[in-house]
Amino acid sequence: MAFTSGCWFAGNQWDGPTGCPIISPSNWTTYVLNNLCVLALHDHGAVGTSASAGEGKVLAGSLFPALDYDHFSGIFPIASTNWTRETRGTYLLNFAVATSTQSATIDYDIYIRSGTYKLTFLAACGSAMGVITACVNGSSIGTVDRYKSGVEENIATYANVAASLSFTSSGAGEKKLTFTADTKNTNSAGFIARINSIQVLRTGN
Repeated sequence: MAFTSGCWFAGNQWDGPTGCPIISPSNWTTYVLNNLCVLALHDHGAVGTSASAGEGKVLAGSLFPALDYDHFSGIFPIASTNWTRETRGTYLLNFAVATSTQSATIDYDIYIRSGTYKLTFLAACGSAMGVITACVNGSSIGTVDRYKSGVEENIATYANVAASLSFTSSGAGEKKLTFTADTKNTNSAGFIARINSIQVLRTGN
């Protein structure tokens, strides 16, 4: 089908192969809004199922199939206090966000539905590293101590420095993920925190 553009939205029509309108301009707004509601309120079904977005169907797929796994860079926060972007050859992809200030926070948007999740983030270890607290919508989901005596402040590989925390989400939609360098091991020389990449994975209902 070809889309014929008149005045925006209310004055448009869908033309068929012969050029005759399938939907008249007077019905365009109602038709589009009704279909947007169907798409918003119904699931298309998981891959390999026969579910559809038709009214009244019982659908087995996820409402947010693309959001059950999210892997993103640490250098694109929505807000931060006393964190900076660093570049170094020993970092994975040569970059990280970092702070040496106690109580410094950095925020990211995540989009998840109800269920249990595993948060994994790549963060440097070292003799001057602090303890990182992770929060979702202001509630702590756990802490990770990055202090290791005699270890280079290096985030070049996941194997050595990946940290994981589990949490439960209630309700679907946008959530705020916050990291705070709020305390430190008694043996640590500082509160340094460096984060490279972040992964959120849904693990159950």
